[in-house]
Amino acid sequence: MARDTATNEHDHHEMAESGAAEHGAHDHAAHEQGAHDQGAHEHSAHDPARFKRLFWITLVLTIPTLVFSTGLQDILGLSGPRFPGSQFIPAAFGLAIFVIGGRIFLQGAWHELRVKSPGMMTLISLALVVAFGYSAAVTLGFEGMDFWWELSTLVVIMLLGHWIEMSAVMGAQNALGELAKLVPDTAERVRDAEHAAPDAESERVPTAELRVGDLLIVRPGGEAFDPDALYAVGGMLCFGLREVVTRRTDPATPHLLITFITLMTVGTTGAVGSLVSPWAAMESWHLVAILASSVAIFVCYHAGVVAMRTGEIGFTAPFRYTVILWALILGFAVFGEVPDARTMIGAAMIVAA
Repeated sequence: MARDTATNEHDHHEMAESGAAEHGAHDHAAHEQGAHDQGAHEHSAHDPARFKRLFWITLVLTIPTLVFSTGLQDILGLSGPRFPGSQFIPAAFGLAIFVIGGRIFLQGAWHELRVKSPGMMTLISLALVVAFGYSAAVTLGFEGMDFWWELSTLVVIMLLGHWIEMSAVMGAQNALGELAKLVPDTAERVRDAEHAAPDAESERVPTAELRVGDLLIVRPGGEAFDPDALYAVGGMLCFGLREVVTRRTDPATPHLLITFITLMTVGTTGAVGSLVSPWAAMESWHLVAILASSVAIFVCYHAGVVAMRTGEIGFTAPFRYTVILWALILGFAVFGEVPDARTMIGAAMIVAA
């Protein structure tokens, strides 16, 4: 009888512990889900593409604000265009910038204050609201100097900073995803990991079947080598060969002829390479872009040929490396790509060499 009572009490105690554990696990899962939803909300609100779009819009709107701002003109000692009603132009564009570009910071500040965690968005919003309120009062007749151009430049700079920051964060997340893609589909696992010997038998299994404690065999190989890297090496060799040939060509040879031969060589090489690349249907604007780039390439090649044949090689050669700077600037401005540490180190090595 006593044994049965003790057994019942023990079972009841285990059931209570099990229920508490399940309840705690449910609360923990709900907490994690809430944190995930909050992180997803913050992530969607900090989309780099949104900051990029707002930056370019507000940058265009800031130009007339600066041109017609009397306060900025007085500071710089300049006299800008003046006509009846021009004093209201900074206010009109400043209002547009506050509504279009400042709204994202106001929304972020509202979210921070709701969760009782004020941060950078709250600080930026405070500065924007104060500058907007005071400038509006001055425009309506209050004595003082407005801050429309300060408000505009603050929004532009903050949007640019958040665009760069979010692009770097997204780039790091994408890098982790790319690293995960490098994990092979299969792995070579030792059959008897507990009694492994140098000549132990192994088996090829999917990586999804691997468990903690499995003993794997890793052998050096060329699986990680990307054959496309040879194109870069070949391109640099052709680049150097072109410079040498251009420099040593008979001075009586016309510059346009050398430029034409260079374009034909590059075009033929690209056509041959396209035979092994997948094709995609082009739209009309693609053809216009190709035509415009062809004209730009022709002008640049011709200028480069003339400079290499008639200029001092020690003076003209270093300008070739400016292509690295332009590639970094255009890559960020057009594609939103932030160069990583390896890219910067490689660029520094090329310039230093």
